[in-house]
Amino acid sequence: MRQANKALSREQHLLPTIDELIHDLTGARLFTKLDLRSGYHQLELHPSSRYITKFSTHAGLFCYKRLNFGISSASEIFQEVIRNVVSGIPGVKNISDNIIIYGKSQAEHDKALNATFKRLLENGLTLNLEKCEFNKDQVVFFGVTFSKEGISPDPKKVSIFKDMSPLKNVPEL
Repeated sequence: MRQANKALSREQHLLPTIDELIHDLTGARLFTKLDLRSGYHQLELHPSSRYITKFSTHAGLFCYKRLNFGISSASEIFQEVIRNVVSGIPGVKNISDNIIIYGKSQAEHDKALNATFKRLLENGLTLNLEKCEFNKDQVVFFGVTFSKEGISPDPKKVSIFKDMSPLKNVPEL
């Protein structure tokens, strides 16, 4: 099991931008989207860091043993750990607990998928199978639809604006 504290000592990397994803996924024909189960809670905190998560209950003081959402740097730590887990696998990108796997051919896609499964297993990370999508010709990833035809906005996001009533005054804006 990876420990969340290891990411703190490394240089923090930014999330891949949508522009980078668009560039990297250009030409891809097959996609898989993986979702990690219980996100941050899969990362164990180092025992010497647990004291900063102390909270009080009617039964006394307790500390978290796993990374939780209440830690201000949790999202950056989690992103860095997952990025390191999938680092070096061609055809794989992640944003937080979402991993996208892509390939220009079935063989390229499957090679990346198998390598990703191996890395997740080696690092004790588990998937939420109900939220995973395997071997699709299109997938929605962070508000963008990726397909063999190219990219387009997520229809659900577009419908929000199409279906909204016209604004009547400045405060509504």
